[in-house]
Amino acid sequence: MATYQGDLLTLFNALSYSFFLFFSPPFFKNNTPLWTTAWLFTLGSLGLSVLSIPQWSQFDPSAVSGLTLTYAALGITLGNLVPYLLISFVLARTSSAIVAQFVYLQALIAGFLGYAFLGETISTRTLFSAVLIFLGLYCSLTTRPFGIRISLGEDFKE
Repeated sequence: MATYQGDLLTLFNALSYSFFLFFSPPFFKNNTPLWTTAWLFTLGSLGLSVLSIPQWSQFDPSAVSGLTLTYAALGITLGNLVPYLLISFVLARTSSAIVAQFVYLQALIAGFLGYAFLGETISTRTLFSAVLIFLGLYCSLTTRPFGIRISLGEDFKE
């Protein structure tokens, strides 16, 4: 029961991202990635600002170090801005089902950034997981993985 609220928020995040991937391609086809990402960030910032109002009185800007600001800037830029620009660009040109498959790369990118900037270690489990993720992407995005022709049967032919 202790993780109930977090579980619900995670489920809500997954559902909202699913709706985003499903409904956004027509919008992205008619607008530039930079424009759509700018508005996405603007509206998201407004929403988060409203939710954070109760904490504003407790915030002390002098307690925030330069290193924290640097990591925040990297997180915003590399963890959010660049991926959303790419997602906007790709959703205008391909199926949302293909874009959804690449969400698995986020954990690998976060692990690599932790290794590169924070000195975290990359475990054997992480490497094994990375291999599985890349193999899964390869097999799902190609029609002949490893030279093997996959027949889906008559029901799936166009």
